[in-house]
Amino acid sequence: MGLKFNLLAQQAASNGYGLKINHDHPEHYDLYALSPKQQDHSVEDISYQELLSELALIDKED
Repeated sequence: MGLKFNLLAQQAASNGYGLKINHDHPEHYDLYALSPKQQDHSVEDISYQELLSELALIDKED
C-alpha cells in the first residue's frame, strides 16, 4: 500500500488536494482540498477506483 498511496498522494497534491486513508474503512480514502477551490472535489470514504476517477476529473479541469 505504501508506494501506491504515495503516488496517489503526490498526484493529488500536485492538483491542490490532500489524501488520507479513511479512519472507519482503511480500504477507502478521503480526498480533501488543501485550499478553497471554485469546484471542490473533496470526497470522503471512496474506493480506490472511485479515487482514480476523481483524480482523472481533477487532472482534466486543471
